[in-house]
Amino acid sequence: MSRTSPRADRPRFPGRPTATLSACFLAALLIGIPTNASAAGPLVNQLREHSSPYLKLHGEDPVAWQDWGKSAFEAAQADGRLILVSVGYFACHWCHVMQRESYRNPGIAAQINADFVPIKVDRERHPGIDARLIDFAERTAGRAGWPLNVFLTPDGYPLVAILYQPPERFAAILDRLATRWRSDPSGLRELARRGHVEIASAKVEPVESVSPSAARAALFRTAMEYADTLGGGFGHQAKFPMVPMLNALLDGCLIGDAPTDVCEFITITLDHMATLGLRDALHGGFFRYTVDPDWRTPHFEKMLYDNAQLAALYLRASSVFERPAYADVAFSTLDFVLAEMRSPDGGYISSLSAIDDKGVEGGDYLWTREQLTSALTVAQFQAVSRIWDLGTQGANDAGFLPRLPTFGEAQTPEFQEAMFHLRSARGPYRPPRDDKVIAAWNGLLLRALVLAATHPGGARFQASADSLASFVRTHFITGNASRRVANDPNVSATLEDHVLLADGLDAWADWRHDAVAKAQVASWLATARSQFHGPGGWRRDRDDLLRYGEAQPILGDDSLPSASAVWMRMTTPDRPEHREAALALAAKDPFSYPTHIVYRIARTSVE
Repeated sequence: MSRTSPRADRPRFPGRPTATLSACFLAALLIGIPTNASAAGPLVNQLREHSSPYLKLHGEDPVAWQDWGKSAFEAAQADGRLILVSVGYFACHWCHVMQRESYRNPGIAAQINADFVPIKVDRERHPGIDARLIDFAERTAGRAGWPLNVFLTPDGYPLVAILYQPPERFAAILDRLATRWRSDPSGLRELARRGHVEIASAKVEPVESVSPSAARAALFRTAMEYADTLGGGFGHQAKFPMVPMLNALLDGCLIGDAPTDVCEFITITLDHMATLGLRDALHGGFFRYTVDPDWRTPHFEKMLYDNAQLAALYLRASSVFERPAYADVAFSTLDFVLAEMRSPDGGYISSLSAIDDKGVEGGDYLWTREQLTSALTVAQFQAVSRIWDLGTQGANDAGFLPRLPTFGEAQTPEFQEAMFHLRSARGPYRPPRDDKVIAAWNGLLLRALVLAATHPGGARFQASADSLASFVRTHFITGNASRRVANDPNVSATLEDHVLLADGLDAWADWRHDAVAKAQVASWLATARSQFHGPGGWRRDRDDLLRYGEAQPILGDDSLPSASAVWMRMTTPDRPEHREAALALAAKDPFSYPTHIVYRIARTSVE
């Protein structure tokens, strides 16, 4: 099926606040009045030789993009200009669309350069900044995703957040906002500061203590309220794997207190994710999400963090439900990662793009009927036609998406031959790739490789687990230096990097009985506490340029497990009441904090 309009490019978490912070910002700011040219200091595009592949893509834009950092904010303060922060990532389809339509449009670029200090942010390098701006967008606009464009005052307070906009609409927003800033900068500064104070002064409502069993019951009940019990997954629009939630529910099935319908829902979800459009039937691995509720039409980017977490999830589910087919899914997913995402220095890269080298979304994965009949014999075409349901499957603009048989459905020799021929028909599989090697995501992969290496039939993953363990011990956090991206000293490791690296290495150290690695894990966890926890709770990073986002008692799950929950699972908090307070907060909104409740399940199942 063809997609003609953009979607919010992230899962929605029902319990989180949306459109509550001065929701009149956009309407108040974008009141059209005649514009005049503004004087501005000259800036030049800083991204032409950037180490981030995503930022380097914008190095030829006529926009004078700046890298996130103190110098860009100083330029805005010196010139008295608003800041335009545009956040995206390499594998994001609509980010590329907005670049093509707006950021390479000479007229729009001239508007931006005249009236704003433009900053481009790779969300994978700065997840803490991204999370805070996403929160602002959800509170003020009611939705969030990428590309995310947020306008800040020169001193770093956010004013307005917008997602993808057609070029005419985007140009109008730029014009009106710049005009309003020239006419009333003091008023807009005050509006932005007031919004910040509104969030910073919001008090967490008192919560009553809750037992672990009550928290689990709330988790199961809330999850099933949002579950698609027929199709699997959550919600009835775009479908994301939401692995942290599935892991939490799976733990309930493991210890036996999850209701039967919860465990049935998990198997339906796992079956559909593995055999419909979320999984690449030809090359392996999972796409990031599907744009439809039936798991049939993917958004074609592949992320390391998704594939690492899904491999681990299927391995655990194979044991819990005694389904060897789930282990096969996990093994093939890891085979894909090892073959297609390994960097030359031994780490694993962040993503493969949704866009092929000709600029076609899904072009590496879709087949026209003519291409299929040309590549296959009549018998082979008939075999794939039955499995793929070509008689009723709607074609994407670029063709049909291959799929695998459902579990239990036989693969005929003709079907297997057809898939073999299609894999080789187009030559080497080389989609554009973002070669950043990210600490946290490699930690997730290390844990998955250890699970695979210790699973029946997974001995072939032992060497890869050992190799990655050696890599993560020497490339991210060493002594007083830390980095989020291997070989890039300009971005420090975040909370999630410290914690998820520690979690992966801890699994390896337990398996290999390595006391030195265990000590390294303890050091990383101690550093996470000292650098990212303080009055008010946890912070995702140590950036102080963005004047938005307070410390939080606990952090929620999103595409990755909550760093605060993983830290608590791996350590003994200073005081027991801290654990109880965290559980009470999580139980109040279990859909947003499942890993915190899983932490309690893990502890109470052995205490």
